[in-house]
Amino acid sequence: MAHRGEMSCEPIIEWALGRGVDVQLPVVVGRHMRFAPYDPGQALTPNRWGILEPEWRPRSWVSARRPNVVLVPLVAFDSDGNRLGQGGGYYDRAFAFRNTAKNWRRPLLVGLGYDFQQVGQLDAKATDVPVDAVITERQIHEFRR
Repeated sequence: MAHRGEMSCEPIIEWALGRGVDVQLPVVVGRHMRFAPYDPGQALTPNRWGILEPEWRPRSWVSARRPNVVLVPLVAFDSDGNRLGQGGGYYDRAFAFRNTAKNWRRPLLVGLGYDFQQVGQLDAKATDVPVDAVITERQIHEFRR
């Protein structure tokens, strides 16, 4: 769910739910991010940063390897698909397997942002996980890997 001026993914969530797509939302547990199923109309509760999350039970968590597509918030992105987040490293830790797996198929990581968030070049670290695409209000940026 959008936080601090991030592009809202709620229209995409509503579109997906209306077509019977399973939707999971991130839930922060300690220093890690898990994914919990979300159903239309389900109550959401603000976490310690005020980001809305679904109620969760550990047995309902979904592996970060399971989704086909993950919408990823960003503060900035560059032409190589590097992204800068809010600084907690939650998405990078959740999808770190993508940096080491030889033949990963999913999930496709799609950043959501605005055109003004594109910058020249970000200083990417070995632990940063790049996105496959970024959708802005005007265009779709695809990054070949």
